[in-house]
Amino acid sequence: MAYNGMVRKTVVFTNDDLEKVKLVDVNIQDFVIEVALCPRLFEGDKVIFYFMHQTLQEMFAAVYICMAMPESQFNEIIHQVIHESHWSMVRHFICGFLLGDDHKDGEEKGRTTNQVIDWGLSSMFTRILQRRHTDKRETFHNMFVKFVTTSMSDYQLIDVLTDVQECSDDNKDTIAKIFPVWFNFGRTPITCSTAHALGQILPRLNRPVERLNLYKCNLNLDSLNLICKGIMKLTNKIKFLDLSYNKFEVDEVRTISGCLNKVRRLELVHCNIFRDGVEILCQKMKPMELLNLSDNKFGDDGVIIISGCLHQVRWLELLRCDISATGLEVLCEKIKHLEIPMDILNLSFNEFNNHEVKIISGCLNKVRMLKLFHCKISEDGKQILGKELERLELPLSTIWGLGW
Repeated sequence: MAYNGMVRKTVVFTNDDLEKVKLVDVNIQDFVIEVALCPRLFEGDKVIFYFMHQTLQEMFAAVYICMAMPESQFNEIIHQVIHESHWSMVRHFICGFLLGDDHKDGEEKGRTTNQVIDWGLSSMFTRILQRRHTDKRETFHNMFVKFVTTSMSDYQLIDVLTDVQECSDDNKDTIAKIFPVWFNFGRTPITCSTAHALGQILPRLNRPVERLNLYKCNLNLDSLNLICKGIMKLTNKIKFLDLSYNKFEVDEVRTISGCLNKVRRLELVHCNIFRDGVEILCQKMKPMELLNLSDNKFGDDGVIIISGCLHQVRWLELLRCDISATGLEVLCEKIKHLEIPMDILNLSFNEFNNHEVKIISGCLNKVRMLKLFHCKISEDGKQILGKELERLELPLSTIWGLGW
């Protein structure tokens, strides 16, 4: 009955539905009392039933598919169950029943199917199903693996991550081998459940993660902790991690700093990071290709702290950071003494007067590319920079954003 309701996309059942599965009103009432299902309502002269929560209907639909559905019918419908969003929770339960373990440790049990049901049913069904339905398990496994390799939206990928959490360790490892290495969750709210699933799958990947985009995902300390724990267990470094536009306090920044040794390029744009946060980051700074701290109003105090770890950063972005002569003097003095020139320094969208431009000109020989877009630099300031480039025999293309 639960499965038929899913096919019809309904959560409401009548006595006619009971008759089709050879149940009567009295039977369902007894069952209702036992497991707190199917309250009764009256609709005209008809009695209608519904599951207390749709998750329960989806669970029993999955039980029917795995346990009672003929294998020929299973083979016909399982592609639809795997691929269509309407069946996503049913697929989630099937992953647990056919591909899961019956002896998950306490940490995982608290965040998977058992948390939703909390009756001990999942473990019982898993043991029975895996003994009796080997063919169904193999069919589902092969089709699910193919599904993981298809192009998916960010919401689909989140669903798949939580599906994989229901699988045994062996199946997790198998699926991780063909998992995408681009995770683009930008503007998608990340719950603790999703963060836990992501943190669990990352260490199982057998190749470097190209990009993990968590831009504007409403990350909090709990979700960030779960993700960063996974990052810290990586064998290879993440090539690009974007945590921009999430509001971070000092504790969140401290969590991020714990996995800096596993990140090549880090974006922390507009993250509400102030002086104390910058200090925590720089204390744990590791060699990094890119550090983007733009649009964090830490001002000169923050820039002075960053200056102490410049030797670790090849490309530094400091747009809209309220930088003035005080911070520039320390920053440029540190740059002048670098053994290896910086690849890129971006100071755009900070307003600089002629005195500040003169300070910047003193480190041009140690910056391969300097970006100064929208810095309101005067014509005299441009001449200062141009003359210094000429003296150093550097091309005008060393500086971007001045319109020459």
